[in-house]
Amino acid sequence: MRGVGVMSTEDREDWTGEDGTGVVRRPCIRVADHPPSMPVIYPRSNGDVWKGCPRAVPWSVVEGREEQAMINHGQTLAQLAKRGGLSPDELFAVAHRQPWGSSRPRKDLIAWFRGLAEE
Repeated sequence: MRGVGVMSTEDREDWTGEDGTGVVRRPCIRVADHPPSMPVIYPRSNGDVWKGCPRAVPWSVVEGREEQAMINHGQTLAQLAKRGGLSPDELFAVAHRQPWGSSRPRKDLIAWFRGLAEE
């Protein structure tokens, strides 16, 4: 995954911007700004039900699902992670490229999350 960033000073010194300042005013590509994992926000009620499920999943679970995150939440995956993560339902929907709100049995969600914890 790649993100839009700003060149460091060293990267810019040989460039001359259109306004003559030496600063290029256009984005450059750099290795993405995302955390190593996506946090999971579990409901406080029925907390024991989620016992054994990971508190975060590897970024690879959501990698390449940026479009689905935008459709479901109007935010990038990195923004969602910075804001605390996704609920189990939300994360499952993004990971499986499904609309948020699709109903799925809780036991299936728990099994999926516990499987991620074992990987």
